[in-house]
Amino acid sequence: GAAHGAYNAGERLIKLNESSMENYGEMTLIHEYGHHLTLGERGEGKTEFLSRIMGDPELKEWWGAVKATPQFAKFAKFESSVEATALQRDYASYLKDPREMFARSYSQWIAVRSGDAGLIEQHERSRVETGGDYQWSAKEFEPIGAALDKWFEKEGMR
Repeated sequence: GAAHGAYNAGERLIKLNESSMENYGEMTLIHEYGHHLTLGERGEGKTEFLSRIMGDPELKEWWGAVKATPQFAKFAKFESSVEATALQRDYASYLKDPREMFARSYSQWIAVRSGDAGLIEQHERSRVETGGDYQWSAKEFEPIGAALDKWFEKEGMR
């Protein structure tokens, strides 16, 4: 479809939309790898991932940081809006899904922690083009990034 990329958990396959490669290729690849980290071969559903979050102190801290952002509040409000169409409510629900939030925060974490100018620029452009819906400002991201630091440290991936 119109997505920049997709992750197929069963095949452990990342698919990238060719038309997105010029502007968001690296960011999309890292985002989809973020899905691999949370879904792996299991293809974990939203409920299962939320259960894992609640049982993991570092992921729970990350989720709390994400839920405290204006983006999350906006999606939650839009998801329950009677004025929005069903399609708009579904899209808001998708955007606030913890699996999607993890992939988006993972890609931004990689950009910020690596200091890669190209990745940082892609994330900032995505943030601006979507009115802040897809990525966080540097200040909004600080507690999210700190929580991910702890989780990756615990998982031996930092």
